[in-house]
Amino acid sequence: MQSIGSPVMWSLFAAFVLVALLVALLGLLAWRATLKPALTLLLVASALGTHFMFSYHVVLDTTMMTNVLQTNPGEARDLMGLRFFATVLLLGLLPAFWV
Repeated sequence: MQSIGSPVMWSLFAAFVLVALLVALLGLLAWRATLKPALTLLLVASALGTHFMFSYHVVLDTTMMTNVLQTNPGEARDLMGLRFFATVLLLGLLPAFWV
């Protein structure tokens, strides 16, 4: 069993807090007209982030998001390939369709 001050316990606590905050945020949007678009946007954004984190081994932070917003269409087109579209389809669009 892990002690209370161990990194594993702190990681589990941080994950619990993040899930609780996400549930609280989505609870504010828990009306039928707003929840489905919010969940769809969240699923697609998560799929996009997952693709870039796994493919390029980057951490998405505020600096990285600023870089994303400053990317020109030519650079963005170079990042989109078959793997990109497969990831977005399987992790974003199919679950969003199910929602």
